[in-house]
Amino acid sequence: MEIKPSRKLSNYLIDWNHQLLIISYCLTYMVIAVIVTVSICLAPLVYDMIAVKDLDAQYTAAQNLLFILNRLLPGIVGLFLLFALHMIVVTHRVFGPLINFTKTFKALARGDFTRRVNVRDKDYLKREGTQINEMMDGLSGKIRDISVRQQDLAGALERLASCLDDPAQREKTGPIIDELRKEAEDIAFVLSGFKL
Repeated sequence: MEIKPSRKLSNYLIDWNHQLLIISYCLTYMVIAVIVTVSICLAPLVYDMIAVKDLDAQYTAAQNLLFILNRLLPGIVGLFLLFALHMIVVTHRVFGPLINFTKTFKALARGDFTRRVNVRDKDYLKREGTQINEMMDGLSGKIRDISVRQQDLAGALERLASCLDDPAQREKTGPIIDELRKEAEDIAFVLSGFKL
């Protein structure tokens, strides 16, 4: 049986700025929702405390309000903590693949087509990672085809140059062949920048 190493919380916050921003927005919305809900639920007790003239009714309403708040407060705090941890995990499963995409795009910009997007099973954006890998495979294939054709062109130019035995023909076609050879070398240089 293989034992998996435990993860630290700091490993889940891989893009602090963005993840904490999203988590703070979600917690803010949750605070507003809880305040509105609790306010609506406790409004009758507050009304009884303020509007009713009977002191016993006011006292009973105040006691009931304190009792309910004492029971609700730990649950609300626990709910906020649970929600915050849940949001850390959710944002990690989104931002982990996004960081992986970013590293892959940077490698792609350098001409390195060997790096692949590796998305874990539980992460989100798995389908998008697969599509990026398919796109890179397609581009790699096209660049390989261009490279093969460039090599074929260079070989054909060499065979053509060796076929021209007549000095007059060589003098007439030599500059054209040299120009084509230079173009083939330029294409080879550009293709050498790609890592397939």
